[in-house]
Amino acid sequence: MSATPGPLLGPAAAYDGLGLANVLSSVVRSLGVDLGPADVDPLQLPPAQRAVVVLVDGLGDELLRARSGHAPFLRRALGTPGAALRLQCGFPSTTATSMGTFGTGLPPGAHGLVGYQVLIPGEERLLNELSWDAGVDPYAWQPSETLFQRAAAAGVAVTRIGPHFFDGSGLTEAALRGGSFQGARDLDARVDRAVAAVRSARRSLVYLYWGDVDKAGHVFGCESPEWTTELERVDAELARLARLVPADTAIYVTADHGMVDVDHLHRINLEHDAELDAGVRLMGGEPRAPQLYVRPGATADVLATWRERIGDRGVVVAREQALDEGWFGRGAPRPAVVDRIGDVLVALTGELAIIDSRTMRPELMALLGLHGSITEAETAIPLLTFAPETTRDRSPMSVPSVPGADEGAWAHPSPDQNPLFGVCHLAPAIGRLRFHAGLMGAGKSALAIQVGFHRRQAGRPGLVFTSADRGGAGQLSSRLGLSVSARHFDESTDFVATVGSDLPARGFVIVDEAQFLTPEQVDQLALLVDELAIDVDCFGLLTAFDSHTFPGSQRLVELCDEMLDLVEVLCWCGAPGRVNARIEGGQVIRHGSQVAVGDLIGGGEGATYRVLCRRHWREGTPG
Repeated sequence: MSATPGPLLGPAAAYDGLGLANVLSSVVRSLGVDLGPADVDPLQLPPAQRAVVVLVDGLGDELLRARSGHAPFLRRALGTPGAALRLQCGFPSTTATSMGTFGTGLPPGAHGLVGYQVLIPGEERLLNELSWDAGVDPYAWQPSETLFQRAAAAGVAVTRIGPHFFDGSGLTEAALRGGSFQGARDLDARVDRAVAAVRSARRSLVYLYWGDVDKAGHVFGCESPEWTTELERVDAELARLARLVPADTAIYVTADHGMVDVDHLHRINLEHDAELDAGVRLMGGEPRAPQLYVRPGATADVLATWRERIGDRGVVVAREQALDEGWFGRGAPRPAVVDRIGDVLVALTGELAIIDSRTMRPELMALLGLHGSITEAETAIPLLTFAPETTRDRSPMSVPSVPGADEGAWAHPSPDQNPLFGVCHLAPAIGRLRFHAGLMGAGKSALAIQVGFHRRQAGRPGLVFTSADRGGAGQLSSRLGLSVSARHFDESTDFVATVGSDLPARGFVIVDEAQFLTPEQVDQLALLVDELAIDVDCFGLLTAFDSHTFPGSQRLVELCDEMLDLVEVLCWCGAPGRVNARIEGGQVIRHGSQVAVGDLIGGGEGATYRVLCRRHWREGTPG
């Protein structure tokens, strides 16, 4: 811990007004929802028609202020009188507890999410309140109505946005249920969904969660360059959010806890410390705030031993004292909650952490950044307000000219290739799967090249795929003489693995010769559209020489958001073409493999094809 954790306010300070419990309730009130007497709202947020609440996991107030030079958008609120408040998250300063406090507006003793790992009363095992346990009913564990439910019942369109696996999880259902849920993996995709959601209704509340600041702090340390880099990314995306929301939208940025770094040299492993382990049957909580469940009659001995060993590096209290002092909220906790709380509570304030390798996963013990205790560095969180009419920078944007670029360099445009890259996003907020279907000679490949070129000019990164192209491997070429670099695909290509690892969200994918896709690959492309908000444009034939639909094309018809017809191609008789007829020895072939690479008659070597109308294909008259 290279910096001191900061002063102590005492856990109960979080429940005296300026705490996380007041954030969402005050936002909901600002939207005109009646939650009771207004004089119990200490934040008094400005009225708004719409609101976006962004919770950045692990963005402690002390950390943000120390690195504000890397966050120009958030710094704007820090420097505006009344726009930045320093709140307290409560005890323990951990995500599961804070989510309960945030979502219900109640202290932990009332909502019941009292730690990272807590005892299930009547059972000799712990519940991890983040990952949850299928045997624990989240509605019984936390029965109170959430603020999202109350807002939705009052007619507010409520949308919650986070990773897909949050939808229906135990913690989400316990603490954050209400309204609709939209999943997205990356931050820019979540911002896009937030913009679309807040625009979808005149009276709306959008909640957006982002967890990678916390992840960077845990893995690399909250004072690491990696943490700062993630802060910079969050700041840039929140600035983009502010530019895109309607003018009557308020944006609020808050967090669930802060963090401190604790060197591995300053950790005690309970498995190897018989003195501290004596009398303890289970250790819950987390390394900075252990909750000790002791053996019958051992409470006094455990208290005395831990107080002597911890000394001035922490606070050790019995559960009854913690409840009397308001650690889990003013007043008595809900009766069902009492036994979830440890018999002895430890809040470490110095450079120290307690682990137990018998019950903790190795990856948890390896974390450098920790939280959970009562220091200001762990409990202080920001509430930044960007009020309606001030959320967007409406000054004219100076758009630099974009020089002509090599069409073959679509895969990874960089800022020096396109000054707009990373600055503005003009594409739709939701990805789309389009199928451009046509006959041979309809200009599919030329259009594919054009679509990709214009998307790249708009500053979007993209990947181009083709199969069995006339120009050979690594090329997408058209009969008009245009060509660009492309990746080859065949039936073994895993588009999720390839695109998911090589292309950021809000990019684009071009697939030429899409008739050669397998149905499973079409499903993969649809998944990328839905999960990463990537635009996928497929160009291909609808039917084969035998007049039957290619399996890949059939699946595209079933799943695509939009099917677009290409230029009409005529039969030799002047009637509209219907079939890509295969010609061998002057005869129309009706049987054989659907895949035989070739070109139109006179177009090159290999199998030859001619577009025929239905009548002349049926009659076998190639003209």
